Amino acid sequence: TEEALDYLGPERRLVIVRELTKKFEEVIRGTTQELKELLQAKQLKGEIVVVVEGK
Repeated sequence: TEEALDYLGPERRLVIVRELTKKFEEVIRGTTQELKELLQAKQLKGEIVVVVEGK
C-alpha cells in the first residue's frame, strides 16, 4: 500500500514479483519512489510478493 511505501522512505530498493512461478510471472525493480509512481498508473492483480532491501 501507499502507506507502507511512505514508511520505507523514497530511496529504499524494492522488487515486486507478480504471479511468481507461473507462466506470466512479472518482476518489477526500483526504488520506493519509482514503484510508487508506477503503481499509481498500473493496478496489479494476482499473487504478489514484495522484497525489501535491508538497511
